[in-house]
Amino acid sequence: MKQRKTNKHRTILGQHIGWRGIDVVVVHHLDSDRSNNDIENLLHTNSEEHHLIHENNVKITSEMIDPVSRRLKTRLCDVSFLERCREDYRKSLDVEK
Repeated sequence: MKQRKTNKHRTILGQHIGWRGIDVVVVHHLDSDRSNNDIENLLHTNSEEHHLIHENNVKITSEMIDPVSRRLKTRLCDVSFLERCREDYRKSLDVEK
């Protein structure tokens, strides 16, 4: 049987949370740098949340993440949460200009 290659970020997150089923984990790199596999840069998520993060340009901060599970403390399907994230993102764009 052919073994599936596991990406390094999945292995690192899987070891951190003590989970063996790492092939189904969706991992988001907080700084968008796929080579930065520091545990503080990885978010354990699912495909729906990962899509919402990118679709809505959600900026995830360390305060929003449970340090042990590396999951979001608040579900992204919460509309008010998404609106706050969008507003924070817009403000960050204004500051960069």
